[in-house]
Amino acid sequence: TCAFTNTGIISSNSITLNGAAPTITGITTSGSVMTIASNTLSLTSTTTSPTNASAIIVSGTGAHQISLNSITALSFSSSAATGGTVYGISLTGGSVASIFNNTISGLSNLGTGAAAQTMFGINNTAASTNIYNNNINDLTNSGPSATSLISGIYSGGATPVIYNNFISNLKMPASTSQVGTFGINCAAATTHKIYYNTISLGTSGLPLTGTGANYGVS
Repeated sequence: TCAFTNTGIISSNSITLNGAAPTITGITTSGSVMTIASNTLSLTSTTTSPTNASAIIVSGTGAHQISLNSITALSFSSSAATGGTVYGISLTGGSVASIFNNTISGLSNLGTGAAAQTMFGINNTAASTNIYNNNINDLTNSGPSATSLISGIYSGGATPVIYNNFISNLKMPASTSQVGTFGINCAAATTHKIYYNTISLGTSGLPLTGTGANYGVS
C-alpha cells in the first residue's frame, strides 16, 4: 500500500495484495495536487466480514491527475453474509481534477448476505472533475439486497464533465433492486455535462439479466 500526505507523484508501481483483511487499499493520498499515473493494481481479500476494497483513493485538495492506471483485479472473494464496498478509483477531494485513460476491470464482491453491497468503477464526489477516456468493464456484485448497487461511474460532485468513457459488462445476477445497475449514476450534484460515452451493460451482445425479484437496470 502507498500512502502520501504531501504534493507529489505516484507512478509506475505494481501493487499486488492477497489476504483476508476486511479493508484493503492499494494507493491512498490526502496530499494536494497529486499525480497518480501508470500504476498496476491487483487486490484480493477472502475476509468473511468485508468493509472496503479500494485500488486508488484521493481525498486531498487540488487539481489531481489520475491517469493511465490499470486495475486488473479488486475483490472480496468469499460468499460473506455481510456487505462491503468496492471502489476502483475514488476521488473525494480536490477541484478541477482529471481522471482519464484508466483501465478498470475484474472488480467483484461475491457476498450473498442480506446486507447492502455497493461497487463503483469510478467514484467522484469532488467538484468540477473531468472524467474521460476510461475503460470500465467486467464488474460483478453478487449481493441480493434491494439496496445493493453497481455503478460504472458515480458522480456526486458539482459540475463534472464526463465524456468518451467506455463502460461494459456490469453484472448483478442476484439483485432484487428495480434500479441497481448504473452505467453512469449522477446523484446529489448539479450541472452535469455528460456526452459521447459508450455503455453496454450486457455481455457479448446479450441483454443484462438477473434472477432476483424486481430486477432492473438504469
